[in-house]
Amino acid sequence: CDYADLDSALTSIEGEVGTHYIRINKGNYAVPDSMVYVPTVNQTAVYLEGGYDTCTATTPSGNTANDADRAVFDGTGGVSGSVLRLVTDGRVGSFQIRRIVLKNGENSGLTVSGQASVLIGLGTTIRNNARGVSLIGSALNDTSTLARADFYIDEGAEIRNNTNSSSGGGIYCNGHASIVFLDGTISYNQAH
Repeated sequence: CDYADLDSALTSIEGEVGTHYIRINKGNYAVPDSMVYVPTVNQTAVYLEGGYDTCTATTPSGNTANDADRAVFDGTGGVSGSVLRLVTDGRVGSFQIRRIVLKNGENSGLTVSGQASVLIGLGTTIRNNARGVSLIGSALNDTSTLARADFYIDEGAEIRNNTNSSSGGGIYCNGHASIVFLDGTISYNQAH
């Protein structure tokens, strides 16, 4: 409750070292113009977690499969971008997302650019976007930087019902990227 929206909360920590916890109340949040996170300093970790009843709640509550008990970010309308775009460039040790829904992105639900380690976990659903997840590492022929986007799917996270007219309905990889599928669902995605 320190910030009016998630984009403002993310912007506030871009220049702060250490580990950051951003707790988000249950609810529906319109994000027609994308949220972008571009840290300017090295950070140990960033944790985004929805599902809090109030600003003073110490833990999230409710059913992790029910939208009413999560933070739902809707990219309907606005620019042709992702609901959430992470441009970490190797500055964040681990970026983790839980109890959050990313939906109706004109480009993707989630875009990860540059060297990164991103986990989607408990109660996270990426659905009904043009692409579910876009992973953009350094170009495959670029041997100088080798920026790899590492993406982990765990704790029952879902990537579903995303449709793209060209490539990458569920997960789209461009350049160096790795996907570690531990526990979750990737289903009903299409690219045609």
